[in-house]
Amino acid sequence: MRDYYPITLVKTSDLDPQKNYIFGYHPHGVFTEGASIGLNTEACGFSEKFPGIIPHLSVTSVILKPLLYRDVLMSLGVIDVSRHSLEYNLTQKGTGHSVVIVVGGAAEIREMGFDSYALIVKRRKGFIKLALQTGSDLVPVFGFGQNNLYRDIIGGSRVSQYSRLQLWLSNFTSWLRTCFLPSRSPINVVGRKTRMMTTDGDDDDDDQMMTTDDRRPKNACRQGVIDLAAVGSPISVSKDENPTQEEIDKLHARYIDELKELYEKNKENYHPSERSELLII
Repeated sequence: MRDYYPITLVKTSDLDPQKNYIFGYHPHGVFTEGASIGLNTEACGFSEKFPGIIPHLSVTSVILKPLLYRDVLMSLGVIDVSRHSLEYNLTQKGTGHSVVIVVGGAAEIREMGFDSYALIVKRRKGFIKLALQTGSDLVPVFGFGQNNLYRDIIGGSRVSQYSRLQLWLSNFTSWLRTCFLPSRSPINVVGRKTRMMTTDGDDDDDDQMMTTDDRRPKNACRQGVIDLAAVGSPISVSKDENPTQEEIDKLHARYIDELKELYEKNKENYHPSERSELLII
């Protein structure tokens, strides 16, 4: 899969293996191929570029419900995006263990635009609070080309039939979970499970088909290449088990600034298009 798109992991800064990190991946795209392949596997040489860092991709708990499929994902280091799971991996497994959070969640699918990145970040502050409470440094990661992998999926009011399908699936799976899937016993749950990835949906009237883009040469981002201008400079975070809202807001604002800077510094190399734009929503 790495060579099909292709996907390239771009290192912009060293990471200290004696620390724990929260990687914030942007954007979600349709299937988060960049985060799944570039950060959670060795296909792009992650451990060679960042020795001592062990990333764990976090996903919504719904994905980890089906038997066997769940076991396969967990064997690859995938974890639940619940607070308890994230905190455990950051504080109980030792230094170097880090988590990857797709900050905007599946809600960003609705906002997908060809050559544009509408990132749902302004209201996402749970990962910031987690970073303060665990003392984990924040690392913004940008997947250039992530939104261009599928033709005719243009999100929001511009989206194809896929967004309507997403809304239907969201409602259906919520109902299915309530009626058929067993909940975890409170005895077996330590702490409160907070979903940090949410899915919403808007109706639209466009009638289009989802098709996979062809293989294209490197840096032809408009034509289906993912380049991870990843791994921006880490944002140092001091541990504070009871951060104030002001401290959370301050670190959140800095994270957004660093994310914008990562995009601006690398867009000419990894998304050379006059139409390329970044929106923080």
